[in-house]
Amino acid sequence: MYGFDIDVSGIISDTFDKICRVERPTVVTVDGLDEYRNDIVYDNLSCAISGSAATINTTDTVQHINYTHKLFIAPNIVIKEGDEVTVDNTTYVAGTMRTYDNSHAETMLNIKGLA
Repeated sequence: MYGFDIDVSGIISDTFDKICRVERPTVVTVDGLDEYRNDIVYDNLSCAISGSAATINTTDTVQHINYTHKLFIAPNIVIKEGDEVTVDNTTYVAGTMRTYDNSHAETMLNIKGLA
């Protein structure tokens, strides 16, 4: 349109200041029994993560604290719901992934153990 091409994905990926590992739960049958393990899908993957303030939902008996985190990655990476994503020694469980054209992808995360 303006006579030059802009690599939006390159510009966005320049803001990725973290490295993550993505592991996917798999089932392997050994001697007729199912064993569950995590296989590494991506390692040393450039990413960014954002977090927002905690939201607190209180009832008479329970106080739920929800933290919202979002993972930003390259658009060609596929993160599935239930994948475990480790960033800065914190492991998260991935939610739904959304890809924005060819610029980037976003995945909602919950801290493992709080998911």
